[in-house]
Amino acid sequence: MARFSAQKLLFLAELSLLIAVYIGYIILVIYLFATRESDLLISLWLLALSLFGIIWITYLLLKIKSVKRRIRRLFVLSINLILNNRMVWALVGTINKRFPIIKTVFLAYPANHKFATEYVFDNVLEETKWNPWFTGFFIQNGKIGIQFAISSTEEDFRDENNIENLRILWLRMNYLKSLLEADQMTFAGILPGLFYKKNIIHTLPIELDVTVKAVKQAVLKAIDELKLPNTTPIIVLGGKGFIGNKFVAEMSDREVYCVDKQDSDSHSIEDILKKVKEKVIILNVANQKALQENLLYFNEKVIIINEVYPEPSRELTHSLTGKGVQLFHIIGVKGKSFPNFPRAYRGGIPCCASWDSDNLEVKITQL
Repeated sequence: MARFSAQKLLFLAELSLLIAVYIGYIILVIYLFATRESDLLISLWLLALSLFGIIWITYLLLKIKSVKRRIRRLFVLSINLILNNRMVWALVGTINKRFPIIKTVFLAYPANHKFATEYVFDNVLEETKWNPWFTGFFIQNGKIGIQFAISSTEEDFRDENNIENLRILWLRMNYLKSLLEADQMTFAGILPGLFYKKNIIHTLPIELDVTVKAVKQAVLKAIDELKLPNTTPIIVLGGKGFIGNKFVAEMSDREVYCVDKQDSDSHSIEDILKKVKEKVIILNVANQKALQENLLYFNEKVIIINEVYPEPSRELTHSLTGKGVQLFHIIGVKGKSFPNFPRAYRGGIPCCASWDSDNLEVKITQL
């Protein structure tokens, strides 16, 4: 049975009232034109009222998730039919070569199938699985990044049958990079590491350095804002991964513990938390499951800084904060994106999408 909150009831009442008023307005217009009793002033007034009514109805309709989702899907479809072709990108690249402003091309992917359907219709999901679609752009330090996306998920990437699809995906992004005359191309989430492990690329991913720099800045920023001592222990979940391993090495002058279930010699988070008497920072660069798996050991001493995508779910956030844990999420690097990146990434640029610069500034938020 449907549940109606006070906010939803108010919205329905407002929409019903507006529709009723607008129907009355249409009847009045028909009557005036039928009787020919309208003058110029009344006509102008009715025109202004009609424009206001259309804008108001549109505003209310956009509050309905299904309508908003359909408009978003139509926009993505339309913009790709117009822009996402070789001729357009080659033209943009020619301009960029003369006036270099496009720094990078970036590829994102959805957290799950449901999230993908927020942006594309079901009947084009298969087409966008390994073919990058244009989804927007972002600005960082006066330069532009062009954003593309696919509908494949991490489950597809990990499927051994898709190694050739991953190789084709990398080649397609590299082709877009060359067309646009961009300096670099970057990938979201686990893609950079997979490309390296599958020998699709033979050098360490360029996303590594800037992400570690941003994560390091986020940890130091949290220590400063929370007025914690510099001796505060740092536990790195996923400490043997690409980001974790480099972070641990760069923070060797502090008390840092590496926790990684892939490494039998790594520390036990339970033992560390038993030993620590004061506040401790837990940096999650593994995956969201890492927080869920260690939930039992967390207490009010714990401050979590999450770097992984997607951000902790609402249920996990409630479980963590209910245990007295302070939970922070790294939004990304300071910059503007059009449209905004979704959910907890709004107002910033994902670390993996950004590029290194002297004035790089990381943004974190408390969940």
